[in-house]
Amino acid sequence: MTTRRSLWVMLGVASVLWTGSWRIIYLEVTRWHHMDSHLRFTMPSPGLPVITLRVVAGVAPRRSWWRQCCW
Repeated sequence: MTTRRSLWVMLGVASVLWTGSWRIIYLEVTRWHHMDSHLRFTMPSPGLPVITLRVVAGVAPRRSWWRQCCW
């Protein structure tokens, strides 16, 4: 796989994960009620979806990295 293609694949995967993480946040606030409207945890304790989305948000590349790498 070429470098350019690898970047597009990585961008596609990151986009899907980012979109999915916002969907999970929406469900956590409105349906599952593990988070309040200020995105703070409430009881009951958070499940796997919240833990996963926090990990995804933590390892996501920052904009400055993307500009240096790909522009």
